[in-house]
Amino acid sequence: MTFHVGQKVVCVDASISTPGEVKTLEEGNIYTVAECCVVEFARVGFECGVLLFEVQRSLPGLPVHFFYSAARFRPVQEKGMSILRAIAANPKRELEVVE
Repeated sequence: MTFHVGQKVVCVDASISTPGEVKTLEEGNIYTVAECCVVEFARVGFECGVLLFEVQRSLPGLPVHFFYSAARFRPVQEKGMSILRAIAANPKRELEVVE
């Protein structure tokens, strides 16, 4: 799964993957993607990784931030809100019904 910078994602897997790791994610919480690229993870090899604006995951004294596997997240679905925004932007316009 790939994401783009600024995209809202929801955490679906907040498990701790490394012994001694501090839990920084909460399942069900919404985060914003700060960076997305292919990263080599020790246990699974190369896959899409993300950095999040809301969480800084690093080790003390190291200027490196560690990526989360993108598999831990799903895109936030904003369909309902987009309909409400469209109505608010143009309340007199008739909405198209799609069945």
